[in-house]
Amino acid sequence: VKEGDFFATYLRVDEDGDTVMKGLPCPFLGRDNYCSVYPARPKACREYPHTDHTKMKKQLNLLE
Repeated sequence: VKEGDFFATYLRVDEDGDTVMKGLPCPFLGRDNYCSVYPARPKACREYPHTDHTKMKKQLNLLE
């Protein structure tokens, strides 16, 4: 799948300007509930649950 085709088919830009999946559940979730593109999954999936990001660390520090 070409990058432009992938974006047009599966992604959208939300109100915060973030690129997110168009629908739920993920179109790559197989009938067995496993990711069908796991070796080449998108960055958002690889980094889930996003707790290692600087922004998340700053937010957690506010709670301490």
